[in-house]
Amino acid sequence: SRAIRCIMNVVLFLAFFCCISFVVIDANGKVGHVKNSFYAVQKNFYELQAILDAKVPRDKQVGHTGWLTNMCSYYWNQAHLSHAKTICEVGFGVGFTSTIWLTAGDATVYSFDLFPEEGKVVASAEMGDFVNYMAAYQNAGIRFLQEKFPGRFHPIKGYSDKTIPAFAKANSSVKCDIILVDGSHTTEGTLVDFRNFKALAHKDTTVFIDDLEDARVSEAIRLAQEEKILVPQMTECIRGEKYINPDFGHPGWSQLPGDGKHFCRTRYQF
Repeated sequence: SRAIRCIMNVVLFLAFFCCISFVVIDANGKVGHVKNSFYAVQKNFYELQAILDAKVPRDKQVGHTGWLTNMCSYYWNQAHLSHAKTICEVGFGVGFTSTIWLTAGDATVYSFDLFPEEGKVVASAEMGDFVNYMAAYQNAGIRFLQEKFPGRFHPIKGYSDKTIPAFAKANSSVKCDIILVDGSHTTEGTLVDFRNFKALAHKDTTVFIDDLEDARVSEAIRLAQEEKILVPQMTECIRGEKYINPDFGHPGWSQLPGDGKHFCRTRYQF
């Protein structure tokens, strides 16, 4: 009857709606659940931000990837579609980039940063007043990620010029499918991270480099290419993202200064 057909149409519509609400399809036609979608990334961002805000005033939290939605989407897309299994980063910040990596798939993440103990302040002229709050916001981020992604997030504590080579030596079987260099923004510090991370790379490793608007970082890239550490040409660069998501940014900040954020994708030269 007509009534039965109407009921069946409603049932089919609801079934379809449920499917599209909980399933996403990648570029290869592979079905994945919302838990790995960019929607899930954003959901996790709000959870993390609430935890951070309860620990540290927003304007004392170091700037992070979550400020820039397009950058977040780009990182998520690269990690999700590549099905990366091991991701290594230098520069945890407050944990937003790690949240992207962990949400995008089932990768294990190794994050290298200072990770000071509660009550201790590290010396960093680069970070200024933010270092006084680093222990509080980093430890809050670590707890959030380790509880939400048990067994998959591993913080490596200390200065990266020491911890990355020590980790590579002690874990020769670990090779990173994605490497993010976003730690020291001095030329020498960035160059040392490029050199040391190569021991954890393979020929197909994707290398992301943040903050190329900083001349010191750009110079480190030039030197790394000159030393034949990185390939001569970048694979892809995104330039000029400026507008800050107010849900995660500092109060009163609507955009980044100057030309905005520049970040690139490249590979190691073997």
